[in-house]
Amino acid sequence: MVLASSLRTAGNFQPVIERLRARGDTVELAWVPLGGARGEDPSVLGFGQVYRAHMHARTDSGPFWDGIATVMEGSCDLVLMDDMIHWPAQELAARVRRLTDAPPLVAFQHGLHQAWNLMNREFLADFFLCFGRRHVMNFEQAHWSRVLPVGLPKLDVLQPVAPGGCEILFVAQSAPDASIIGPLLADLEQATGLRVRIRAHPGHVGRYASLQSRFECADPSEPIEEQIRRAAWMLTTHSSAVLEAMRLGIDAVVLPSFGLTDFTFYPGIAVDFRADKVLHALGVLRRDGAARQRFMDEHCCGMRRDATARALVAIDAIVAGARDGNGEARRALVASMGRDHPLNGLSEAIPA
Repeated sequence: MVLASSLRTAGNFQPVIERLRARGDTVELAWVPLGGARGEDPSVLGFGQVYRAHMHARTDSGPFWDGIATVMEGSCDLVLMDDMIHWPAQELAARVRRLTDAPPLVAFQHGLHQAWNLMNREFLADFFLCFGRRHVMNFEQAHWSRVLPVGLPKLDVLQPVAPGGCEILFVAQSAPDASIIGPLLADLEQATGLRVRIRAHPGHVGRYASLQSRFECADPSEPIEEQIRRAAWMLTTHSSAVLEAMRLGIDAVVLPSFGLTDFTFYPGIAVDFRADKVLHALGVLRRDGAARQRFMDEHCCGMRRDATARALVAIDAIVAGARDGNGEARRALVASMGRDHPLNGLSEAIPA
C-alpha cells in the first residue's frame, strides 16, 4: 500500500513503484491529496487500484480510513508513505499500529528542506528512506539505524540535456515576498538579456500573482523537470528541484531563505537579493566542480543512478524482517548503504 498526497511527492519514488510492479508485486494507492494537489489525477501514476479520500481534513476518520485498514489487514506486506509528518501519514500510521499483524511502515523523504525537529520527536515509520548522508545526521543518533540514505529515485531516469535555453527559470516557494523578488527578476532580465519565467509552487500558486503581468509564468501542473530542461539556468530558494537541475546539467542558484540549512557545501548560494550577487554565485557554481560533487555526495548519494536499486534492497530487507530488534538482518541493511551511512564509519554497535 502506498500513501501519497500529490503527484510531485509520489513522483519522487515512482521508479521504485514501477520496478515493484514489473517484478509482479501488487501495489495499490491510498490517495489523500493536499493543497494544490486536490485537482490532480492519480491515474497517471499507473497504480492498478486507487483508493481515494473524499474528504481532505483531519476530521475524516470514517469510511475511507476504515476501508484502508480492512484492505491492509492480513494481506499487506509493506506500507510506503510519501513523507512522515503530514496528517494523512499520521492517521495511516496510527491505524496500521492497531492492526493485529501490522505491516512495516516506510516513509520517503519529501524534499531537501524538512521539519527535522518534528520528525525526530515523532518518528512514525519503521524506516525512513532519505536522500543522503547529511540527512541521516539531521536525526538523533538513536534513529540513525532506521534512516537509510538511498538517494532520490526520480533522478535515476533524468538524462542531461544539451545547453541552449533562452530563459531563467525561477522555481518559487512560499517566500520571499513579491515586492522583493520582482525587482531582482527585472534586474536579471536587464543584466543577462534573458527572459524570466516564474514557476509557482503548487501549494502556493497565488504567491506571485502580482507579477504575472510583468513576467511569463510556467504551468505549475507541467512536470518541473520539463521546465528545467528549457532553461539556460535556474533560480530558487530551497527547492529540491536543485537536485533535478544538477542531474540535467542545468545550473541553479539558490537565494537566501530559511531552508539554507539543507544546502551545506552548495557553492551557488547568493548572499543577497541583488542581481550582481546572484550572477556572482552563478559564476562560483560554474567554476567549483569539486564543491558541486561534494554537495551531491552528502545530500543525494552522489551522481550515481542506483537510488531505485538501493531503495528496493531496503524494501526487500524490511519485508524480510530487518525492522525487528537489533539482529543481523538490520545490521546488514545499514551496511548495504556503504559509505553513505555514517554508522558504517563508527565502531559502536547499531543502536536498537
